[in-house]
Amino acid sequence: DLIRLLFVNEFQKAEDTFREGSRRERPRASSDGKDKPRDTRGAFALVYAIVSFMFGLLSFANDQLDECLTRVWAAESLLLEDSQWVGQQMLLGMVYLIAGVVQAAKNAWLKSGINLVRSLRFIGEFERGLHFDGREAPLVR
Repeated sequence: DLIRLLFVNEFQKAEDTFREGSRRERPRASSDGKDKPRDTRGAFALVYAIVSFMFGLLSFANDQLDECLTRVWAAESLLLEDSQWVGQQMLLGMVYLIAGVVQAAKNAWLKSGINLVRSLRFIGEFERGLHFDGREAPLVR
């Protein structure tokens, strides 16, 4: 439903929702330690960065692209706080891909190239994500 907001031009409402999702408290494991929930803050932060990227491309405002990069690195930081699993790796691939594209739009070619190459390491995980059998399988696919 949140992505739908982007496609019906309710950008501000979508942006607010994704920002709130990225600022939630980190989830805690259950008291018996068996159920360890995934930390979704990084996913929300990534989509929050994508909204900024869309604004930046639509407006050609350089400061909007700077804001997007700030959000991208915040998403990376949150994703790195989560335990390593295929969903995290896929999202990190998207983080570096978006960073590279934004940096290319800003004519920062060397930084762009570095992040695009970094993304390749993680994008290889997308195939593994198609066969993921954990409880998060519908989200990963």
